[in-house]
Amino acid sequence: MKEIVSHWRNLLLNLCQTQAECETAAGFWYNETCNAEPEVPTCTPNWQCTDWQPAPETIACGEALTQTRTCTDSNNCGTNEGKPLESQDTTGNLCSAQNATGTCQEGQCVFTCNDGFSNCNNDFLTDGCETEGACSTP
Repeated sequence: MKEIVSHWRNLLLNLCQTQAECETAAGFWYNETCNAEPEVPTCTPNWQCTDWQPAPETIACGEALTQTRTCTDSNNCGTNEGKPLESQDTTGNLCSAQNATGTCQEGQCVFTCNDGFSNCNNDFLTDGCETEGACSTP
């Protein structure tokens, strides 16, 4: 009996001309590469991200916060595979004062006056460094 069913099944498959006919006859489609699985198109995400906000160069020395950005797949693959981070914790290192160079060290700004300037009143953050000739001596 098994051989008869198999014979008729093969006969029906040989007669079918379309995928729909073959699926009705046997439940799946035979093609040139007999029993081949249908090819699944591959899609490779192409991630495009906005800049981090707030911008790293605007975060004050020692200030801890979370930066965010938005990343989208320009190929619309419908997957998150390989998606870059969209948020990150960071600590700023911006140190700025007039006529001075600043570096952030352990969450504090350390300033050095540029050549020809002095910090006459020891207050970098209020008025930075003044020209050396502007400093008055008591």
